[in-house]
Amino acid sequence: MDNRVNANSSRYDIGSRGWWRRTKNICNYKSTSRCTLSGKALMDLNDMFGQLRTDEDYFQPDPILIPADAKVPCGSEMQVWKSLLSIKNTTTGPDQIPFWVWKDHAEILTPVVTKIWNLSLEKHTCPSSWKSTNNNPLAKVETPKENGDLRGINITPVIARAFEKSHL
Repeated sequence: MDNRVNANSSRYDIGSRGWWRRTKNICNYKSTSRCTLSGKALMDLNDMFGQLRTDEDYFQPDPILIPADAKVPCGSEMQVWKSLLSIKNTTTGPDQIPFWVWKDHAEILTPVVTKIWNLSLEKHTCPSSWKSTNNNPLAKVETPKENGDLRGINITPVIARAFEKSHL
Protein backbone atom coordinates (compact mmCIF):
# COMPACT_ATOMS: atom_id res chain seq x y z
CA MET A 1 0.00 0.00 0.00
CA ASP A 2 1.30 3.39 -0.94
CA ASN A 3 1.87 5.78 1.96
CA ARG A 4 0.80 8.85 -0.01
CA VAL A 5 -2.63 10.43 -0.33
CA ASN A 6 -4.37 9.92 -3.66
CA ALA A 7 -7.67 11.17 -5.00
CA ASN A 8 -9.59 8.08 -3.85
CA SER A 9 -8.32 7.91 -0.25
CA SER A 10 -9.20 9.74 2.90
CA ARG A 11 -6.61 11.13 5.28
CA TYR A 12 -7.09 8.03 7.48
CA ASP A 13 -5.93 5.62 4.74
CA ILE A 14 -2.31 6.68 4.93
CA GLY A 15 0.43 5.63 7.34
CA SER A 16 0.24 2.91 9.95
CA ARG A 17 -3.39 3.66 10.85
CA GLY A 18 -4.43 2.85 7.28
CA TRP A 19 -2.21 -0.22 7.17
CA TRP A 20 -3.73 -1.59 10.36
CA ARG A 21 -7.26 -0.84 9.10
CA ARG A 22 -6.55 -2.69 5.86
CA THR A 23 -4.91 -5.60 7.69
CA LYS A 24 -7.94 -5.92 9.96
CA ASN A 25 -10.24 -5.85 6.93
CA ILE A 26 -8.20 -8.49 5.11
CA CYS A 27 -8.26 -10.76 8.16
CA ASN A 28 -11.95 -10.09 8.80
CA TYR A 29 -10.89 -8.91 12.26
CA LYS A 30 -13.65 -8.52 14.79
CA SER A 31 -13.10 -7.75 18.45
CA THR A 32 -13.62 -11.42 19.31
CA SER A 33 -11.91 -13.04 16.32
CA ARG A 34 -8.38 -13.22 14.97
CA CYS A 35 -6.83 -13.93 11.62
CA THR A 36 -6.01 -17.62 11.79
CA LEU A 37 -3.40 -19.59 9.90
CA SER A 38 -2.76 -23.29 9.75
CA GLY A 39 0.05 -24.74 11.86
CA LYS A 40 2.24 -25.16 8.76
CA ALA A 41 1.56 -21.57 7.62
CA LEU A 42 2.48 -20.30 11.09
CA MET A 43 5.74 -22.27 11.11
CA ASP A 44 6.59 -21.04 7.59
CA LEU A 45 5.91 -17.45 8.66
CA ASN A 46 7.98 -17.92 11.82
CA ASP A 47 10.88 -19.34 9.76
CA MET A 48 10.67 -16.45 7.30
CA PHE A 49 10.81 -13.81 10.07
CA GLY A 50 13.62 -15.76 11.76
CA GLN A 51 15.67 -15.68 8.55
CA LEU A 52 15.03 -11.95 8.14
CA ARG A 53 16.40 -11.35 11.64
CA THR A 54 19.56 -13.33 10.93
CA ASP A 55 22.45 -11.61 9.19
CA GLU A 56 25.39 -13.89 8.45
CA ASP A 57 27.64 -10.85 7.89
CA TYR A 58 26.85 -9.39 11.33
CA PHE A 59 29.69 -9.04 13.78
CA GLN A 60 29.31 -7.78 17.31
CA PRO A 61 31.00 -4.41 17.70
CA ASP A 62 33.62 -3.88 20.38
CA PRO A 63 32.07 -2.54 23.58
CA ILE A 64 32.54 1.15 24.22
CA LEU A 65 34.70 1.69 27.27
CA ILE A 66 33.12 4.22 29.58
CA PRO A 67 35.51 5.93 31.97
CA ALA A 68 34.90 5.21 35.66
CA ASP A 69 34.62 8.93 36.39
CA ALA A 70 31.93 9.50 33.69
CA LYS A 71 28.81 11.19 35.03
CA VAL A 72 25.85 8.86 34.66
CA PRO A 73 22.49 10.56 34.12
CA CYS A 74 20.03 10.07 36.94
CA GLY A 75 16.28 10.55 36.66
CA SER A 76 14.15 12.01 39.40
CA GLU A 77 10.91 10.48 40.61
CA MET A 78 9.10 13.49 39.14
CA GLN A 79 10.54 12.78 35.67
CA VAL A 80 9.60 9.11 35.89
CA TRP A 81 6.12 9.93 37.20
CA LYS A 82 5.55 12.31 34.26
CA SER A 83 6.81 9.63 31.84
CA LEU A 84 4.40 7.07 33.27
CA LEU A 85 1.49 9.51 33.12
CA SER A 86 2.25 10.33 29.48
CA ILE A 87 2.02 6.72 28.26
CA LYS A 88 -0.52 6.60 25.44
CA ASN A 89 -3.01 3.86 24.63
CA THR A 90 -0.67 1.39 22.98
CA THR A 91 -0.35 -2.31 22.23
CA THR A 92 0.57 -4.62 25.09
CA GLY A 93 3.98 -6.24 24.73
CA PRO A 94 5.09 -9.79 25.55
CA ASP A 95 4.92 -9.11 29.30
CA GLN A 96 1.12 -8.69 28.93
CA ILE A 97 1.10 -5.57 31.14
CA PRO A 98 -1.25 -3.07 29.46
CA PHE A 99 -0.48 0.66 29.22
CA TRP A 100 -3.21 1.61 31.70
CA VAL A 101 -1.57 -0.33 34.55
CA TRP A 102 1.53 1.87 34.31
CA LYS A 103 -0.49 5.04 33.82
CA ASP A 104 -3.24 4.46 36.40
CA HIS A 105 -0.80 3.27 39.08
CA ALA A 106 2.01 5.73 38.35
CA GLU A 107 1.97 7.10 41.88
CA ILE A 108 2.58 3.66 43.40
CA LEU A 109 5.03 2.42 40.74
CA THR A 110 7.16 5.57 40.41
CA PRO A 111 9.71 4.80 43.21
CA VAL A 112 10.36 1.26 41.94
CA VAL A 113 10.49 2.25 38.27
CA THR A 114 12.83 5.16 39.11
CA LYS A 115 15.27 2.74 40.78
CA ILE A 116 15.14 0.33 37.84
CA TRP A 117 15.61 3.10 35.26
CA ASN A 118 18.50 4.69 37.16
CA LEU A 119 20.17 1.33 37.72
CA SER A 120 19.78 0.58 33.99
CA LEU A 121 21.53 3.84 33.15
CA GLU A 122 24.26 3.19 35.71
CA LYS A 123 24.91 -0.38 34.51
CA HIS A 124 24.50 0.54 30.81
CA THR A 125 21.93 -2.18 30.25
CA CYS A 126 18.23 -2.77 30.78
CA PRO A 127 16.34 -5.79 32.13
CA SER A 128 16.39 -8.67 29.65
CA SER A 129 12.58 -8.91 29.78
CA TRP A 130 12.45 -5.44 28.19
CA LYS A 131 14.38 -6.76 25.20
CA SER A 132 11.81 -9.44 24.34
CA THR A 133 9.36 -8.73 21.52
CA ASN A 134 6.20 -9.99 19.92
CA ASN A 135 6.63 -10.06 16.14
CA ASN A 136 3.26 -9.36 14.52
CA PRO A 137 2.82 -9.74 10.74
CA LEU A 138 1.50 -6.74 8.82
CA ALA A 139 0.33 -7.07 5.22
CA LYS A 140 2.35 -5.15 2.62
CA VAL A 141 -0.24 -5.86 -0.10
CA GLU A 142 -4.03 -5.87 -0.12
CA THR A 143 -4.38 -9.66 -0.11
CA PRO A 144 -1.28 -11.44 1.18
CA LYS A 145 -0.75 -14.77 -0.56
CA GLU A 146 2.79 -15.64 0.45
CA ASN A 147 5.15 -14.89 3.32
CA GLY A 148 6.93 -12.13 1.40
CA ASP A 149 3.63 -10.20 1.38
CA LEU A 150 3.96 -9.64 5.13
CA ARG A 151 6.39 -7.63 7.21
CA GLY A 152 7.02 -8.00 10.91
CA ILE A 153 6.23 -5.37 13.52
CA ASN A 154 8.18 -5.87 16.76
CA ILE A 155 6.18 -4.99 19.87
CA THR A 156 8.28 -4.45 23.02
CA PRO A 157 6.93 -4.10 26.58
CA VAL A 158 5.14 -0.80 27.31
CA ILE A 159 7.57 0.08 30.12
CA ALA A 160 10.56 -0.42 27.78
CA ARG A 161 9.01 1.97 25.25
CA ALA A 162 8.35 4.51 28.02
CA PHE A 163 12.00 4.24 29.11
CA GLU A 164 13.20 4.79 25.53
CA LYS A 165 11.00 7.89 25.19
CA SER A 166 11.89 9.35 28.58
CA HIS A 167 14.27 12.29 28.62
CA LEU A 168 16.41 11.17 31.53
